[in-house]
Amino acid sequence: MLFFNDEGTESGGLIFNGALNNEGVVSSGVSLTFDRYQQDQQMQLLGVDAGGEHFAGLTFSDVADGIERPVFSDKDSQLAKEGNYAITKRVFLGKTATKNSLLKLMDAQGKSRIEFKVTPEGDSTITFFDENGKPLKTITAN
Repeated sequence: MLFFNDEGTESGGLIFNGALNNEGVVSSGVSLTFDRYQQDQQMQLLGVDAGGEHFAGLTFSDVADGIERPVFSDKDSQLAKEGNYAITKRVFLGKTATKNSLLKLMDAQGKSRIEFKVTPEGDSTITFFDENGKPLKTITAN
């Protein structure tokens, strides 16, 4: 299902699928997206179950300015090589494939800067990252 704005331009959508193969392995997914005007998704609710792993979450992204820059064009490819990405994830809130609850905040380059994590066993951490996305400090409940 596609969503369209007042001008008739696609501005998001809802997709879903699901199947059980002959070996009994589930493959399913759902995605609800909302696009920035004339651009790609700035918000996405996503759930994936594939190959025995599953995750679900809500992602917020920065999307490039300007209607003259369609996402995934040749120009985007060149700009991405220069470090200027059309879509940069900034926030993820959800459950990871390793079953951790996670709130992850990224900078304008998409690099992790802080993560709040709770494991399935209940262990919780806050991790701070440097400008290269490398862990600087982790705080635990202890």
